[in-house]
Amino acid sequence: MIDTLARDLAALHTAHTAGAWHPTKYETALAADLARAHWTGPLLRAALRRDDIAQGTGALAGVLESAAAVLEDPHHTDRPDTSEVLVRLRTLVDHLAHGEDHAPQPSEADVTGRPGWA
Repeated sequence: MIDTLARDLAALHTAHTAGAWHPTKYETALAADLARAHWTGPLLRAALRRDDIAQGTGALAGVLESAAAVLEDPHHTDRPDTSEVLVRLRTLVDHLAHGEDHAPQPSEADVTGRPGWA
């Protein structure tokens, strides 16, 4: 489950960095809401079900669905690799929430104290 999330997140990050994926206005609104929240599985699922978000879901929704499943599975919650992947997802969501037009790069992650994308 965590491997799927890591793979899908890396693919989304790569697409965003390459300019092949740009968040929809719905994904940007979702990111803004999530940037202010303490993430749990039920919170992510509830955010994805909101009417204004659900009508325009895209690539970000699939990654967030996987993250919700990981957060709800006690087997994954205390694993270091889970924390690392969730921090990377949170970094991407924060960038989207602030309207930044590029994906976070490792050098930016180093400045913020968050893990890079290697």
